[in-house]
Amino acid sequence: CFLSALIKLFGRGKMKGLSPVAMAMLLCLVLTGSAMAYAIYDDATGGDCAQIGTWDAGTKTCTLNNDISEGISIGDHQITIDGARHEITGNGGGIGIYFSAKRQITIKNITVKGFFIGIHHSLETSSTIEDSRIMNNVFGISFYRVLSDVITRNTIMNNTYGFLPQQSDYNAIFNNNFIQNTFHTYVTEWN
Repeated sequence: CFLSALIKLFGRGKMKGLSPVAMAMLLCLVLTGSAMAYAIYDDATGGDCAQIGTWDAGTKTCTLNNDISEGISIGDHQITIDGARHEITGNGGGIGIYFSAKRQITIKNITVKGFFIGIHHSLETSSTIEDSRIMNNVFGISFYRVLSDVITRNTIMNNTYGFLPQQSDYNAIFNNNFIQNTFHTYVTEWN
């Protein structure tokens, strides 16, 4: 499988000097090749939230009731995913949590593990990832063209790349524990 070959190359450090353009193409391949099982939206039921948790329309919060084994995409602004200490576990491919062009997203109290990318977001502002564990992924947290996010009080461990920011400004990354990642951070085109 092409994806498992890429994972092996990343694991061996063969792609350490990958150009930002090649990295973007690789991420594009991963994004288009991974279906999200659950889509969370700001509607009466929270989209697919009822399948995995409880929806609070007043706070726009989806609180997980159980561990799940497929990814979540976020389709509206100001959504909160509260993992309530549950896990999203992948099989080595795809993305655990994904959102793009959304504002004020909060991801908290969750473990995301076993994906190609644990959490990926792009083209967004003022979101928060807090009090979570992102582990055993190729990329723990990846973001592209993100502005004014807060990444705090997370444990980011046993990933090939713990944190991959690209072309992003004014983000606050503090009080996180980076443990046993091959590369804790891999900064490309930081403005």
